[in-house]
Amino acid sequence: MMSKFSQYKELIDVTIKLHFTISDKWKEYCGKNNILLFNQKKKLIKDIIVNEEIENAIYKYQSFLVPRLFSILKNGDDFRVRIKDGKSIQFKIPEYMKRKEEGKVPIQDCLNDIFGIRIITDEFINTSEIKEFIEKNYSNNEIKVIDSSKKIGENEYKATHLYFKNDNYSFRWELQVWFKDFVKSNEASHKKHKQAYTKWTKELKKEVGE
Repeated sequence: MMSKFSQYKELIDVTIKLHFTISDKWKEYCGKNNILLFNQKKKLIKDIIVNEEIENAIYKYQSFLVPRLFSILKNGDDFRVRIKDGKSIQFKIPEYMKRKEEGKVPIQDCLNDIFGIRIITDEFINTSEIKEFIEKNYSNNEIKVIDSSKKIGENEYKATHLYFKNDNYSFRWELQVWFKDFVKSNEASHKKHKQAYTKWTKELKKEVGE
């Protein structure tokens, strides 16, 4: 029996290929521009606070992606793509410092969505089915599948997240799988998170006198 998720195989194949290509170009770019290439499994979120070279590399990667992906990846009928903006990255780091054992979490487990894709499916596909499809068609080293469903305030966020991996020196990419019936509650969850982000950006502007 063909998996309901198989319709997205072409998108996944393209993403894997592009991720490997961009990761190789990033390593080359770091070497030419004296940017720190660090092990994202060994380096922790708390290390960003004390090491400006790590922090600089993260924001350089974000700006590195924009011209290289903007002209290649376009939104499709049932999926959307985005590159996380610098302020959103800046907001996420201290959030993980507070929530995750004072930042004692690998950078690759936090900054794993600087580039992201979101699929909205017409038919419900559960995490087990997606994981089975991935295990059957891809190496376990290429894609990590997680049930990311959780309660955020009064709202339920229901989704499966896939993380594309290359090696520990490359930033992971994220693919979110949403079922159309969960879109309203998922967007409400995002809105709740966005409120905290908006409040933070306003406070930041006050601090820098904008």
